[in-house]
Amino acid sequence: MRNNSGFITIEKRLAHYFFVPAIILSCSIVCQCRNSNSDQPFATWRNLNMGNNYIRLSDEQYFSDPMLYEDKIVKQMRNDRFTGIQAGAPGIVNIEEKSSLPLVTTERRSFKEIENYPSFKFLIAVSIDLDRGDLYWDMLEHLPDNVITEIPDDDPLDEPIPVPKGWSAPSYLIDMRGQLGINWQPANLLTTVFLYNSYSNRILTSLVTKDLPDKESISHFIGVEMLETKNVSDSNVLPSLPENDSPLSKPTEHGLFLSTQNTYYLNDKGPLIISGALLLPVYPNEIVDKKDETNSPVAMVPVSILVYGSNKGVYGIYQLQITADIIDENNKPTALSFFTIRIPDDIYIGLSEQNYTIYAMSRQYLSKTSTFEVVKELEQ
Repeated sequence: MRNNSGFITIEKRLAHYFFVPAIILSCSIVCQCRNSNSDQPFATWRNLNMGNNYIRLSDEQYFSDPMLYEDKIVKQMRNDRFTGIQAGAPGIVNIEEKSSLPLVTTERRSFKEIENYPSFKFLIAVSIDLDRGDLYWDMLEHLPDNVITEIPDDDPLDEPIPVPKGWSAPSYLIDMRGQLGINWQPANLLTTVFLYNSYSNRILTSLVTKDLPDKESISHFIGVEMLETKNVSDSNVLPSLPENDSPLSKPTEHGLFLSTQNTYYLNDKGPLIISGALLLPVYPNEIVDKKDETNSPVAMVPVSILVYGSNKGVYGIYQLQITADIIDENNKPTALSFFTIRIPDDIYIGLSEQNYTIYAMSRQYLSKTSTFEVVKELEQ
């Protein structure tokens, strides 16, 4: 037992929050999983805002005829004057019976926007394991290696071709298990398709088995599993800063929040600074002892940063771990952190003259779009 009374107090609270007394840990996992109730200690992602969805197939139709209503979907988009992305996937997939996870995506955009932001550079599918915090992603469309997408500047045949007026609505079908590399295990997956400065509706898919037939039993099973697993490492760890050192105020609601300078000049000697703040539920596998004289518990929160360049397209998704203080909010342990991301120190990309769009995500939480411009040099 530590002599630090503050640590003992919060340790007892954490034990109470996550239901981890020895008498409960001695129960079998099967018993824990089947004892589903509405007040689960691990699943904090209930009541998700999924957004409107034009793709309304039954779970089985995604496997038998996923493009069944493609014409009707496009017609409805046109009638509603909708522009953007819509995505659909089955809500429940029995992984003992199925071997794939279909994702159907339809985008409706003008020809001009398609030319500026082609899908093979900008359209990306992201799926997050809500209980484990794991993230999977890949481009929705891959061109063959022998396809030339840019004509050299000195090409004599390089003449501007007028962009026609009007719009197009292509659809895509992929197997997320194979293309995104999703682990074929019980999970609750939240999938979103991003396209530069916009994104689709969000889709919840539960990968179930006979013993874990619904999202509640899956969450409970993984929650018990996480009590014995620390899903943290020493790589890409960002410290928590004092609130006074951040331009952001303490969040008043759960979420991720970003702020950055509007313009960055390439002749600046320092890194580009992105300021962030988070207020998120704490998961048991995120709790570690602080490496200082107090040994007080902190949360290591997994945060993923999606980076776009207006010319480059998708740079990638960069995994970070944000150190966060554990505070008490409504008798629930909550992670609070103010942090700084530096490019290229923390996210290893080379900046060039273009506009950038970034998103931060952690489990079901997704930041608002944050943008900045990189220009050649500061005018003297």
